[in-house]
Amino acid sequence: MKRQLRKSREFYQPHEKTSGNKSQRLKRTTGSESGKLRHYFDTLECEYRTWEQIYDKKWTNKTTPEAKAMEEIKAAVIGAETDVRAIRALKSDFESTLLASYRSGKTLTECLAMLPMLEKEKAASSEPADETQRWLP
Repeated sequence: MKRQLRKSREFYQPHEKTSGNKSQRLKRTTGSESGKLRHYFDTLECEYRTWEQIYDKKWTNKTTPEAKAMEEIKAAVIGAETDVRAIRALKSDFESTLLASYRSGKTLTECLAMLPMLEKEKAASSEPADETQRWLP
């Protein structure tokens, strides 16, 4: 019984032991790949999204081809540019606020959901001034 248990342990244990915990080993093995992908992202010059906002850890997985990861990065950048065009197409007084929210990491849907609230706040802040002027002689 002990012999069988020892053989099963040998089978499941790696033949070469590495130092460091799992996350450190992953960083060592995928660091160069992540660097290539980061460099590719930087060449695309995405103004409203950061690397941290679009990064997907599956891109540094050994089973994910580099070409597929680059394709997904490009799609994320194109998506961000499309979202920014949509915000600008609104021609809202709050365009800069919405773009700042988008840049901070909010999605297009979240930014568009902010618009009615911002418009209500603007209307509420302008109403008291109108009422006081109405009652003045």
